[in-house]
Amino acid sequence: MKTITLITLIFSFNLMAAVDRDTSNFVTFINNQLRIEYHLRDKTVTEIHPENRPYVSQKESSDSKNVTYLLHGFIGSPYEMKYIAESAYQRGDLIFNDLILGYGTNAHVSNQFKGELWYKQVERNLNFIFNKYEKINLVGFSTGGLLITHYLKNHPEHKSKVGKIRFISPFYTPNFIIAPTLGKFLSFFVSEVSTTALYKYIGFPDVEVATLLPDYYLQTIPLKSALEVSYLADKIYDNPPTFEFTDVEIFLTQEDQVLNFNRSEKLLKNIFPSAKFHIFSGKNAPHHLMAPIVSKYADNIKNSL
Repeated sequence: MKTITLITLIFSFNLMAAVDRDTSNFVTFINNQLRIEYHLRDKTVTEIHPENRPYVSQKESSDSKNVTYLLHGFIGSPYEMKYIAESAYQRGDLIFNDLILGYGTNAHVSNQFKGELWYKQVERNLNFIFNKYEKINLVGFSTGGLLITHYLKNHPEHKSKVGKIRFISPFYTPNFIIAPTLGKFLSFFVSEVSTTALYKYIGFPDVEVATLLPDYYLQTIPLKSALEVSYLADKIYDNPPTFEFTDVEIFLTQEDQVLNFNRSEKLLKNIFPSAKFHIFSGKNAPHHLMAPIVSKYADNIKNSL
């Protein structure tokens, strides 16, 4: 426990060395709150892995007032967005790599948080940076893109401060229509499903990254949490907004087994009429397009930031 805490403090200090005090204190508050909330739900959880915690970082030589905000996907953590954040960091942006409430430790914790609470935390964190900084770039993967879409829909007052929007495999509609119904049925009997079993025995390719990087992804699928994603997705799919943002790039893969490619592409063209689409296919083009361990297109995304 003492060793983990010391590592966490060193890690946090290094990341926040060039960040202003208000922002550093805000992220410290978030992490303290998460630790308390998680421990209340699972007494074995005393710390969140340093790479799975929300963090801010900025080059010491930078005085930029621009922020690149990143939000990960289902069963993931800020670690999965770290690689693509590098180009924005080198440019001088303040990097705010956020954590969806309930993620970062285990599925038992994740299953205890409702989707509306995920959104409330994301909303609070985005309100903080929109009220403090000049230009905000928004980068969302899968569920992260979904939550950012909800925020943009609910907060049109911030549209003048939105810079780049980069969405990677944003989730609004499942690949299999019956998936939410099946998930709801299974949740009556089990609360979690092994990612290793899904990959090895069922052959579901889009959990491979979780099996390769077990420290940074939940190792069991939280079924109640998965249903919360579906509920949030339905709200956008059934009543989609239309945005006038011009610097928007969308990254999709035809090999995606999580979301439905055709329905997603059609919906996104309505939500972001001016968006530039990058469509990938073939080997090494999974749902996690931004993860270099499984995708050969991670650099395409990193360089777009």
